[in-house]
Amino acid sequence: MKRLDRMPTYIHMTMAFMGGLWGAYSVVQWTNLGNAHTTNLIKIVLRLIDGDWLEFALCVGSAFLYFLAFALSAYWSKHSKSDLRYAAIIVEAVSLAAVYFFPQNWPVYTRLYPCVFATAFQWSIFCGAQGFNCATIFNSNNYRQFSSSFAEVYLNKDPSFRPKMKFFGCTLLFYHFGVVYVYLILKAFSSYAIWSGLLPLVVAAVMIHLHRKELAVAKVE
Repeated sequence: MKRLDRMPTYIHMTMAFMGGLWGAYSVVQWTNLGNAHTTNLIKIVLRLIDGDWLEFALCVGSAFLYFLAFALSAYWSKHSKSDLRYAAIIVEAVSLAAVYFFPQNWPVYTRLYPCVFATAFQWSIFCGAQGFNCATIFNSNNYRQFSSSFAEVYLNKDPSFRPKMKFFGCTLLFYHFGVVYVYLILKAFSSYAIWSGLLPLVVAAVMIHLHRKELAVAKVE
């Protein structure tokens, strides 16, 4: 596989690393996974039944931000000529700063808001490579895809599933590299660790730039 063909995979793995970073940071700091939204949607119903209107409103606010990220990415993908991968990286960098500067005495849900919006936007823009539809912000479906393709290769003896197994396996691996990376920095530097997210974003931006240059050269040739 030529580097031109490999580069989207490298970018995907880098953003999976970023997804692991967001996930681990939100779980350690706020005991909530800001990347996924199933729990929040359930809590909306539960808080409505309980009459806990403050938490209900905060959960609805989180759901709106998740929705807004998807809606904006869908709209811009049809109406913008810009490379939305850069937009996603900018959104994430701003969200990292917002997480750091949000007052610590604010409710947990509000401190999760930047993570919620950033990861939803990331999911919309970085959603796979090599022809595989693959999220970079959480793992349940990726783990299922890896497990089923592993079974196809080693139990059903079907080697055609090997590329899929490797792809989803590497995505899981890089996601958890991000988990380890931010957790170790959190243990040493506490909330300052959120700034460590800038490194994978810079790496991803550089790779996107190189990929665009390679595509331009390939078109000329």
